[in-house]
Amino acid sequence: MTQPKSTGMLTPLWTLSHQGDYGIGDLASLRKFIPWVAEAKIDFLQLLPINETDQSNSPYSAISSIALDPVYLDLSLIAELEDLPQASIPARSQTVDYSAVRTIKTNLLRQGFRKFYVKDLENPEFEKFRAREAEWLHHYSAFRWLMDQEGGSPCWAEWSESYNTPAKALEHVCTQLAENPDDVEPDILYYEWLQWHADKQWKSIRKFSDEHGVKLMGDIPVGVSYNSADVFFEPENFQLDRFGGAPPETFFKDDPFAIKWGQNWGVPLYNDDYLRETQFAWWQRRVRKHTEIFSMFRIDHVLGLYRFYSFPWHPSRNDEFLPLSEQEAADRTGGQLPGFFPASDDDLEHAQRNLERGHEILAYLKKAAGAAEIIGEDLGVVPHYVRPHLEEIQISGFRICHWEADSLGKPCKPTSYPYYSFSTFSTHDHPPLPLLWEEYRLKLDSHDKTEQLDAMRQLKILSLCAGQPLPTHILSSQDVPAFDSELLWKLLEFQLMTGSRYTAFQITDLLGECSRYNTPSTMGNHNWTHRVGPTVEDFLENETLQQIQEDLAFTINLYRPQN
Repeated sequence: MTQPKSTGMLTPLWTLSHQGDYGIGDLASLRKFIPWVAEAKIDFLQLLPINETDQSNSPYSAISSIALDPVYLDLSLIAELEDLPQASIPARSQTVDYSAVRTIKTNLLRQGFRKFYVKDLENPEFEKFRAREAEWLHHYSAFRWLMDQEGGSPCWAEWSESYNTPAKALEHVCTQLAENPDDVEPDILYYEWLQWHADKQWKSIRKFSDEHGVKLMGDIPVGVSYNSADVFFEPENFQLDRFGGAPPETFFKDDPFAIKWGQNWGVPLYNDDYLRETQFAWWQRRVRKHTEIFSMFRIDHVLGLYRFYSFPWHPSRNDEFLPLSEQEAADRTGGQLPGFFPASDDDLEHAQRNLERGHEILAYLKKAAGAAEIIGEDLGVVPHYVRPHLEEIQISGFRICHWEADSLGKPCKPTSYPYYSFSTFSTHDHPPLPLLWEEYRLKLDSHDKTEQLDAMRQLKILSLCAGQPLPTHILSSQDVPAFDSELLWKLLEFQLMTGSRYTAFQITDLLGECSRYNTPSTMGNHNWTHRVGPTVEDFLENETLQQIQEDLAFTINLYRPQN
């Protein structure tokens, strides 16, 4: 039995802001924002991963597959912080300064924990949480404490020889607890206390959003960071000599490594044999924990569950391999080269085995997900069997609307989109609609004919999706109208007309903002830091944003199937 189309809005949590926040969107921002979302008739809010990250601050580079990032905590809900001196609120900025935010929040949280440790350490709810989550929590808190001994670095391969293996680490922690209990115990319990509060606050937000008829959509990366508590303490689940990524792609013109070798994400491949023996217990635990917060979630790069492009070297060595030929690279790796694992799809037998692998893993993930809805991000080099298989097992894959077109540049009819699909014009790795249009428009002036023709094709597809054909004669960017509100709403209507079970737009689309969340294959403070212009209070009080809410509710209802 099919369900009505669900309409969502991609809104990474850090992008929000509220009056008096500490420089990042947090759970207080989200709680204040959900009522506006509900009144706009948006069915789900699509968030990016919320696990605790490493120093890169990338949501796709977490130090734990389960631990939640304390940076999103609503400090007003933590009783031990009530009587503390008010920290100075940083001036509002359009980008997140993670270092400054973490410094402020960590200072307050550590003061609050000291009060808890002295007065309420035997809190029965805290003890219940510790016992319930012991399978992962104690390893995680030990990992965080060991990171502190190394100046905050999660790079365990570079840690002191005294604790750079799981066995030595656990022995070291036990020894230090015995010799210096007054110093070590509170430092370890602090991280468990943070997770207790994060667990409570996120579950409360789940209940609040459900009550408002808004689903929270999560995101599970296909891989887990090499420098994580999972890989360090449970290495049997992984292959530590192969690192997942993506095949070579000429799209990344400013990244010679990606063009020549591909993208090396540095996530270790999985040990299929061990996972199979344990009925994919690690994966099932990860999914079950996710569904305590999210009623639907996306598997990022679901293609990797079928076969994963991988490298026989860690990305820290990418510069070393960039100038080498394949033979020179093979000489340094014992004959191994980047390629698909378990195998490429170069013949029917290999393709069938890869299909069976994906089917097996996804069956366990669906079992662990229970009633939660799964979406599979299947963009990239997509094997011929993936989309039919996802549809067969009722997992919706992605459809980028302006990529769904014939060879003549005519977009596919929205009604032709399969029911088990997730339609959108852009993901977090793509420009929002206003920027997408303007980038293509300006490329019409390029001296590169290939780039110019591609821009013309993409503009044609977008304009036809909007039902607003381009002018007949185009000589430069000046002959194409700039992106405006009318074009935005026509493109949103196209999405709502698709036959997809899910469709989503970015909050930046709605606001006409041109900032990206992430530019793949690049590093720097331009990624994962953008904050939208209005505060959540503005959404609730500003007349223009109130009108957008009304228009959105009307438009969504207009295309929503009536019972």
